[in-house]
Amino acid sequence: MIKKEIGAELRRMRVEHGLTQEALSHNADISISFLKKLEAGNKQPSALTLFKLSRALETTPDKLILPTYQKWLEAEG
Repeated sequence: MIKKEIGAELRRMRVEHGLTQEALSHNADISISFLKKLEAGNKQPSALTLFKLSRALETTPDKLILPTYQKWLEAEG
């Protein structure tokens, strides 16, 4: 659940910023194939990757993962 939710939030923020996967992967200095796996929920980002993506999206890591954390709390009851 966590990987899928982080991926969905990452995709939402990328689209909101008008970035292609190629542009975001370039700006964050990660491979496009890795970004695709993150957005698909097949991989989970490390803290360093979250920092890179956040910087590329002009936001902070907490804004990227807070929605996932809130959904996780709700699911845990």
